[in-house]
Amino acid sequence: MRDSMGCCRWAVTILGATEAASPAVVRDGDTLTTFFRGPGGALVQHDGGGGPRTKDLGGPAHGRILGQPAAHASADGRIDVFVRGADSRAYRRVFAHGRWGGWQDLGGRLTDAPSVAFTDGTHWTLTARGADGRITQRGPSSGWSSLGTPGDRPTYGRPSAVVDARGRVHVAVRTSADEVWTRSRDASGQWSEWSSLGGTVGGSPTLVAAGDAVVLYARAGDYTLWQRRYETGGWQGWTKRQEFPGAAFDGALGAVAGADGAVDAVYRGVDGSVHRTQLK
Repeated sequence: MRDSMGCCRWAVTILGATEAASPAVVRDGDTLTTFFRGPGGALVQHDGGGGPRTKDLGGPAHGRILGQPAAHASADGRIDVFVRGADSRAYRRVFAHGRWGGWQDLGGRLTDAPSVAFTDGTHWTLTARGADGRITQRGPSSGWSSLGTPGDRPTYGRPSAVVDARGRVHVAVRTSADEVWTRSRDASGQWSEWSSLGGTVGGSPTLVAAGDAVVLYARAGDYTLWQRRYETGGWQGWTKRQEFPGAAFDGALGAVAGADGAVDAVYRGVDGSVHRTQLK
């Protein structure tokens, strides 16, 4: 099958696990590692490389997490995972030197899952929807601060955040009108105003940096997948991905850049299983 951009054949891999929320994925060389909330609420790691296939990482509060995890892999083999705990606070856990450290409490009062954007191995921006319904952010050494919402209107689901090749942080949200809005921060730290990308979406958006572009994926109300690309300083129009017919997946994608401009994506099927595919 070819996608709507006239690109290459795609394949789907079923990871053989059942999840209770949308998954996240990171890449370390040729290895993809998937994280998701298992049926009992614990954070589960699925390793695409050698060794044990799955590992129960528990949770920071009552052994459970809520919603979709966020994860980032650094070039030195470190993995940072961010979650919303069962107490609705944000937590971070780091894999380094071959082992997982303990949970770090980042505070906050989250009403959905967080998303993270790394500008380098030690500097990151964590975004989430706060108790007041507004988008809130924090860094590794700063406290929580508000990014507001588009037109001061409510947002649904979790925001998505990513850093592009020029060091610009992009944040995308779904509003109560089921539109996608974005806001960005340049390398000097200046935030833009909120800008509408339109659409009629039925799930939280997902941003991924692929080469010099940023790709936004969102599930429409009929459970099909649509995308927009940010290139040369502007957003292109909406394009439907033909790989996902109606009722093919639920929730939001987890995505990471692959080779030659491809995107490796993981998602929750309508059967509740974890699936993996590559979009080109």
